[in-house]
Amino acid sequence: MLTQLVQGCGYLMRGFGLIRQPGLRRFVIIPLSINIVIFSSLIWVLIGATETLMGWLGGSLNLGAVGDWAVVQSILWFLQLLLWLVVGVGVLVSVFYTFSLVANFLAAPFNSLLAEKVEKHLAGELVQGEESWMHALKSIPHVMMSELFKLLYMLMWLIPLLILWLVTFWIPGLNLLSTAAWLWFGAWLLSLEYVDYPAGNHGFNFPKVRKMMKQHRPSAMGFGGAVTLMTSIPLLNLIAMPCAVAGATALWHDRLRDHSNTELPRSRPMSGDPL
Repeated sequence: MLTQLVQGCGYLMRGFGLIRQPGLRRFVIIPLSINIVIFSSLIWVLIGATETLMGWLGGSLNLGAVGDWAVVQSILWFLQLLLWLVVGVGVLVSVFYTFSLVANFLAAPFNSLLAEKVEKHLAGELVQGEESWMHALKSIPHVMMSELFKLLYMLMWLIPLLILWLVTFWIPGLNLLSTAAWLWFGAWLLSLEYVDYPAGNHGFNFPKVRKMMKQHRPSAMGFGGAVTLMTSIPLLNLIAMPCAVAGATALWHDRLRDHSNTELPRSRPMSGDPL
């Protein structure tokens, strides 16, 4: 199990190497651009919201009306620290879920195309793309439906996890449990998110992908954990999405496709196949 966990982590680094291949670079441009725009917008909104909250907190305490300046400063410092802690958790949640969800939703057709081209590259086929971008546009209804399944699955677990976090936030020890639950869920969700692209190109819908990944949970958690870590590191998170798509495709190509127990007709044909 530990070996599979480590190997799962290694597929993200393999994805980083794949997206730098000359034949694949052009298919990274649009997902990478969407990633940068969404992430930059998110950071801008979070910084503005944080400054507004801090200004409100500072203005809400009338320091001149209180005699003991040291006591007021201590209270203000504690409240600011608490606010930054809450905002910090909010930033992590936003980066891991909101950012990944929005970015992947917008880039889904191009991520599917990137997964297709990476798989062709791994199979030793010549990667060509004269009609690939038109194929990506035609696949939008299929990939958007898959993204909606992912959204519903995330919401199904997000609400109880959020309640758990709110209940245990003030309880030492238990708050660590809720944090671990968030990280575990984030790693699992991201593994499903990205493996769905290569699997979907072969006709696997999201429920089938989830069932398949349960049979390879250590590899899935290793890969998803590595993606979660990369997503939380500034600058590296800008290239996290194309790296994860390429890495998930390599994981599918090496370990998952030959061990899947379900044979399905292709609902999203690859661009080289008849529509």
